[in-house]
Amino acid sequence: MRKPEGTGAGKPQDKFDAVVSKYVETNPVDDIVSWSAEFEISDEVDDTPQA
Repeated sequence: MRKPEGTGAGKPQDKFDAVVSKYVETNPVDDIVSWSAEFEISDEVDDTPQA
């Protein structure tokens, strides 16, 4: 679930089921770890606003 504007009634959200097909994580630089991921979505994306 992704909530780009945070949690709250009427705010946007995207919900979907997926399988992680690729995940890459970097070693820490100045105590910051970067990561990226690719997903295979197994169904339609539900973009109904939060209740």
